[in-house]
Amino acid sequence: IDTLKIDRSFVTPLREGDDVMVRSIIRLGRELGINIIAEGVEVQEEIDQLLALGCNQMQGYFYARPMSFADLCEWLAQHYPSQTSQYTVSDTQESSD
Repeated sequence: IDTLKIDRSFVTPLREGDDVMVRSIIRLGRELGINIIAEGVEVQEEIDQLLALGCNQMQGYFYARPMSFADLCEWLAQHYPSQTSQYTVSDTQESSD
């Protein structure tokens, strides 16, 4: 095991100031020396609290909604044009054949 995920069900209570489970999971991950990632992050408040508690890897709707591969390529091109200009959907489809 190299990554410990904090489930959304533990992230959501951060909005009400309840950080007991998240704090405990982060502490456990640190003691085991493994990466920690929080799932289901939806609002800036959750990000701020997770960062303050020592979790700096997060995923969730705050960053992006689930999408098709074609939509992902478009999203990446819009958000990171200098890093993704070399890739297109047709390029990646050809390489997977």
